[in-house]
Amino acid sequence: MVEPLKRALASRAKTLGPMYVLIGPYTFSSAETAAIDFQNGLHATLVGSPTGEKSNGYWDIDFVKLPNSNLTITFSTKFFRQVKGDPPELDQDTVPEAALSNR
Repeated sequence: MVEPLKRALASRAKTLGPMYVLIGPYTFSSAETAAIDFQNGLHATLVGSPTGEKSNGYWDIDFVKLPNSNLTITFSTKFFRQVKGDPPELDQDTVPEAALSNR
């Protein structure tokens, strides 16, 4: 889980300065959830390019073995709403050029 890292960064937020989280088309699943947590909880700025999936969706996978064929299937059990609306992807924040050049 990302909670220990989040707590450590939160405790040092004043000395670390602005936080940036890199995202891109291969950011999905738990990594996308972590990016959203950093954005919401630590006021991190998302930089890079849009993520590879919707932020809201069905997860928490469960498994069932079909009795006659012995095939195992997976299915999602719960809908998670992580952001408002239903955007097709998690997009990066707009970062002023001056903020990036000062790092």
